[in-house]
Amino acid sequence: MKIMNPIKWPKNKESLNDYSEKELEKLIDFYGVANESNYSMPIINADTIHDEWDNFKAIILANYENFSIDDLLLLLFQYHSDIYSNIFILMNIFYFITFSNVDCERKFSKQNLIKTDICNQLNNDILHMLMMVGLHNINLMKFNFNN
Repeated sequence: MKIMNPIKWPKNKESLNDYSEKELEKLIDFYGVANESNYSMPIINADTIHDEWDNFKAIILANYENFSIDDLLLLLFQYHSDIYSNIFILMNIFYFITFSNVDCERKFSKQNLIKTDICNQLNNDILHMLMMVGLHNINLMKFNFNN
């Protein structure tokens, strides 16, 4: 996924041309589906993504080299998403992948602290409310239970 971060890219055009071709191939193999309309994942066309990738790198190097990744993504989605549709499918996948299960583990830990052997008769609604209060670290008197 680091191949999408222009800060990590080589600064000269010769090195940039061959940069990350192996990584792109791995991503295509893993996420790419060519011409299957009934597949549930986003379709990455393996035939056109290489051309898109070369043009994408050239556009970034020419116009957006010194932008932060946050500013860059906004501009790319605003002005170039129709041109680099396969690249943007990959970017969307990257931003929806969770890199850690810390949040899930934290919630299970909180649930285990609330629903103990003594409090094992809690129904789901009450457990949910108690977890929301516990996870947000808010005083019970100030917590809005209607949301």
